[in-house]
Amino acid sequence: MEDLLLEIASAAYSCRDIAKRLAVADPAAPANIVALTTLVSQIGATADAGLAACGSHGVCRDANEWHLSPAALNALQALRRGAAQ
Repeated sequence: MEDLLLEIASAAYSCRDIAKRLAVADPAAPANIVALTTLVSQIGATADAGLAACGSHGVCRDANEWHLSPAALNALQALRRGAAQ
């Protein structure tokens, strides 16, 4: 089961990266790219949740890493570091 979930999460991660590159290359089709990125992120986050339930590590650290932009992730990490002090 874990191998299947890891395969799903890995494929979703690759698809998400391709969709992000397409958004940069073809700004004329943003709605479809956003929809694809959202769907693929949901698939990957779900597979990672299944892996966590099996006691394994996922492709991403958590659902935030699947769904948030790098800038938003950095801001969230900075807030967490500030709250921990």
